[in-house]
Amino acid sequence: MQAVILCPTCMHLNAPDEGFCGNCWRRIADSPAVSRDEADALISRRLARRRLLRWARRCVFALLIVAVGVGIAYRYGAFDRPPPPPASNISALAVPGDWPMFLRDPIHSASAPDVSTTPQGKLKWRFDTDAPLFSSPAVADGRLYLGSGDNRVVALDADSGELIWEYPVTGPVDSSPAVAGDSVFIGLRDGRVLSLDKDSGKAHWEFPTGGIFATSPVVLEGILYIGSGDGRLYTLDAQTGQVRWTYQTGGHIATDPAINDEIVAVLSQDGYLHIVDKQTGRKRLDYRTKFARGAPALDGYMVYTADEIGLVTAIDWREREVPFEKNARWLRTQLWAWGVGSSLPPLKGLAWGTMMQGNSFVAAPIVTQDRLYVAAAERQVHALDRETGAVEWTFGSDGWFQSPPTLGGDSIFIGDRSGTLYAVSANTGEELWRFKTAAPISSTPIPANGMLYFTSEDGSLYALE
Repeated sequence: MQAVILCPTCMHLNAPDEGFCGNCWRRIADSPAVSRDEADALISRRLARRRLLRWARRCVFALLIVAVGVGIAYRYGAFDRPPPPPASNISALAVPGDWPMFLRDPIHSASAPDVSTTPQGKLKWRFDTDAPLFSSPAVADGRLYLGSGDNRVVALDADSGELIWEYPVTGPVDSSPAVAGDSVFIGLRDGRVLSLDKDSGKAHWEFPTGGIFATSPVVLEGILYIGSGDGRLYTLDAQTGQVRWTYQTGGHIATDPAINDEIVAVLSQDGYLHIVDKQTGRKRLDYRTKFARGAPALDGYMVYTADEIGLVTAIDWREREVPFEKNARWLRTQLWAWGVGSSLPPLKGLAWGTMMQGNSFVAAPIVTQDRLYVAAAERQVHALDRETGAVEWTFGSDGWFQSPPTLGGDSIFIGDRSGTLYAVSANTGEELWRFKTAAPISSTPIPANGMLYFTSEDGSLYALE
């Protein structure tokens, strides 16, 4: 039988006297000669091995694709299952006459359009404490609840100011309470969330976090939401205090979350507005709002923020971030900076933005059917047309602002750093009346129960009629 030399590289059959492969020109002079049958068997084994390796590579590549897909799906919550229902269905409901939480309701409307009696600025009663007050009161069922600077949580008769009960705590309280069911919820500087009986002040439960609280709780459908100084957004069962889920941001959370039926929106000092799925705690979108200071507000499909550089922004919370989208936008931005591309790529979720130069906004807008109301630190409150952003009127005060305004009926209420509380017509911007205190007003005025309640750094809670 004829002998041949099999090229080890390309498996070409060569004559025994050839020094180089006739196909790939590799030197084969040192390769042994074999029979034609042996060469065919070697070729068959090598081809089978190559097919096996090719099949193995394809399987590994397919497994990698599946693993990446599963990882992305897991990251974006495709396999998440909502926690079991909470133990109760209590909510801090903004019924007429009440103001049960900071900015009144979960969407942060900061408004009570149903106010039938507008306060006229006459002092009815005053509750004095031994330290400056920064917490805003909550009003529900004829009672007022407040965290004080002299290490107490107190309940007062909303009509007379008479002390009903007090609960001692470990330090001054900056958080504003929320009232839901038979409980008062509040955050403390030592990082605890407290649930107190609203009738007796006895503790139901407490939950420790890893940071101080300057934020206030929101209670909706049996769940308590609160942001902590440890950068986490916590959701707790309002009845038991057990954790449902947490969401980690990249910075201290110093503002309160806004909540609707689908999402939780919270600002962190990492410079982002975080939009989180309400059921699972998974990120939907984070939007860069580097200079936003106050809490966000929700209305319809929009999240509204107002920041320190004078920008009012509406963000569509229905948008969702897709994998590698930020990387692609970064690349497009670099190309645009080098003159490749006609425009800067838009931020995901941006619906519109209005810049008002020279204004440093202290809180998110009050959103009504026709207008937005925003307060700037520089002694001004602006009313903007909701559709166009055009300024309709501007009110100027004697002192700088640092806390959010509220809307009660047809009046805007806000306090300044000079200690003056202002009532302003929501329609014209005309000053209606003012009330003077002895120290800066850092809290949010509360129009409820036919009264106006607010605290001052002089250590007093004022009730005006």
